[in-house]
Amino acid sequence: MKKTLYFICILTLFVILTFSQQIPEKLKPYIQNINTNSKYIELKVPDWNNNIPDSITKSQALEDIKIFEYIISEGYSGYDYWKNQGCEFDKTFSELKDFINTLPDTFETWNIERAIAQTLYSLNILDGHLSVRGYNYSKFFNHKSAYFSEIILKKTNSKFIVKESNIPSVKIGDIYNDKEEYLFKTLPSNGIENYIIGLLSYQPVVIKEIKFSSGSFLLPFHTCKISETNISNDIFTDRKVLNTPVISVRTMSYKYNDILKEFEKTGYKYKKSENIILDILYNGGGSSDYGMNFIKNLNKVAIWRMSSAKLESPATLQAWAWLDINENPTLKDIIIYSKNQLKKQKESPYRKFETYDFPEIKYGDFKGNLFVLTNRNIASSGEALCSYSKSVKNSLLIGENTAGIGTFGEINEYQLPNSNIILNIPEKLFVQSDVVESIGFIPDYWLDSANPVEELVRYINFPSSYNFSYSNLIIPKLKNIDMEVWKDNIPEGLYFGDGAFTGNKNNNIIKKSNRHSNKYCLELIGNIETGIWKSLNRKIPHGTQKLTMNYEVSGKNLRKEGEQFENCYIGFIYYTKNGKKKFKVNSYYDTFDWKKDSLELSDPDGVYNATLTIFSSISGSFFVDNIVFNSNPSTTQ
Repeated sequence: MKKTLYFICILTLFVILTFSQQIPEKLKPYIQNINTNSKYIELKVPDWNNNIPDSITKSQALEDIKIFEYIISEGYSGYDYWKNQGCEFDKTFSELKDFINTLPDTFETWNIERAIAQTLYSLNILDGHLSVRGYNYSKFFNHKSAYFSEIILKKTNSKFIVKESNIPSVKIGDIYNDKEEYLFKTLPSNGIENYIIGLLSYQPVVIKEIKFSSGSFLLPFHTCKISETNISNDIFTDRKVLNTPVISVRTMSYKYNDILKEFEKTGYKYKKSENIILDILYNGGGSSDYGMNFIKNLNKVAIWRMSSAKLESPATLQAWAWLDINENPTLKDIIIYSKNQLKKQKESPYRKFETYDFPEIKYGDFKGNLFVLTNRNIASSGEALCSYSKSVKNSLLIGENTAGIGTFGEINEYQLPNSNIILNIPEKLFVQSDVVESIGFIPDYWLDSANPVEELVRYINFPSSYNFSYSNLIIPKLKNIDMEVWKDNIPEGLYFGDGAFTGNKNNNIIKKSNRHSNKYCLELIGNIETGIWKSLNRKIPHGTQKLTMNYEVSGKNLRKEGEQFENCYIGFIYYTKNGKKKFKVNSYYDTFDWKKDSLELSDPDGVYNATLTIFSSISGSFFVDNIVFNSNPSTTQ
């Protein structure tokens, strides 16, 4: 058995940490007591091969609920914190038992899985590492995302004046007269401060009234474009653009240890550079050691700006003791320690936190500028690298706010004894002054661009003439997509998107397939081993309120297997003027020959932030070809 490595912050014990018997000031809202009495319950060793049974008895379900309550209260590092936030765990656990008692003596297992997930949802917990896995995969997280309107302001004598507008009603020279919180600083132009009009929101923002000197106008908003960036599948790349080093790293997983050791070495390689771009877009985490070592090699000093606490209890110690030393040789010491402590726990069980404070903030010796590209998909140890980068005196975060998944970390894996439901439960706290769960790190400069590396290279190399402009970023006219021309491993005009996540295994395959002689098409492939499903997308131009799409499609053995989400479609995802998200799609299953199909995009409540999406999260092959758009001449060609 291997400890889960995805989205885990792993701290090496005994490294530049100062042990404290007192609760550090920053941890006081999170921890009530350093050491309390506990109870010892023998837990089931997780086994992924144990399939979820179709049904379960009421007595078995109540036993599982008892274990679930024990694991949360004794093994979850966020238990005290969320209680302090008003989460009534005892009440919800009691209501969960009452619900189970209303069910028949035997019932379908999905009932208990859904009830457990709903219990955690009802507590309004925000924790990107906490999850429940059974027939489905439930996470308890809601990101606060950035939404922008295509208007750029310049600051002149304490006034914010429109310097560029892609919104016809807002004219250049208008003075912004609304809330300061809607102003997001972007890259400056020759020393002049520039701002984008935006909002941070847990709910999608598609249209909002904003005040200017010439009046109030309804502006369309879109999610920050930096997360539309097409990236390569390479774990790590080291290149130069206009003589500027660009280092890209997409994960911190131990799975890619040899590659990430090469990433660490680039810190030495560019130690004398004047400017470095560190592109960590979409870096979901793994081990924080790789980011720490890169910054150390570059800067000599690497400090993670946070206080931390590790929960030790019968539950957490069992989770470590289950691990196979041969499969986890780097964790040998803690596995042996956990097994020894469990012997003591059986006699006198306890629940305690070991808390740590880091030393005072210091800067290293790197004299150049470090620009770190960030987006909403950076989490956990990816966010730790953002913190380490601040040990560089001249470092800036550029892009959008990170995921904000890192307050609770170091996931332990538990399995309920009868339903076989898997619980992923964090045992550590990481409290940082400049990052908040679900919000993440706020960048020094927001960058609303799908070409962030190119923007940043221009800013670095041509500072006197650089000017961030939406005129280069307007969504182009809709071009028909025939699947013959590919760029960056996908059809030209499309970009990758996050479709679905059903496990830690393989990505679905998106490839150019031979339809017939000298003719190609798009193929999306998945199977029972697929766990990460990517979509292909195309933004629809602003103002498009009616659009017809014609295309050809084919399918080969399209079917739902295991825990897959039953989705296979092509169509439009959009928002109405009241912020409601809608899907207008054609779905496909089974095996069928090539056929022509069509779809119309229109809505009496308006169409905003529309996206063409091609997506499949089931087994089999889904083929698409010859997408043709028909709309008014201003939006298509």
